[in-house]
Amino acid sequence: ALGSRSFLVAITNPKALLFMSAFLPQFIDPRAPLLAQYATLAAIMAALNVAVMTAYAALGARLVRALRAGGLRWLNRLCGGAMIVLAATLALYRRNAP
Repeated sequence: ALGSRSFLVAITNPKALLFMSAFLPQFIDPRAPLLAQYATLAAIMAALNVAVMTAYAALGARLVRALRAGGLRWLNRLCGGAMIVLAATLALYRRNAP
């Protein structure tokens, strides 16, 4: 159920459809068999997508391990410090009067 719902969302995504309709035709030779060309491009794009998603998953797993090992405290401190610096910068910022 979840897989079919995800597939329907992905296949009806107008941004993806517009991107593919604008991007793919420049790599298609209209004199050659179209099905083989589209199948090749689809296989390449699927392989790239799997590779990128695998890299994201591996990075996410690595970050989870790092954050469990005390890294979360340092991340919170870093983000809190950044917020304080941004707030101070905003408080001290003066706009030029027109």
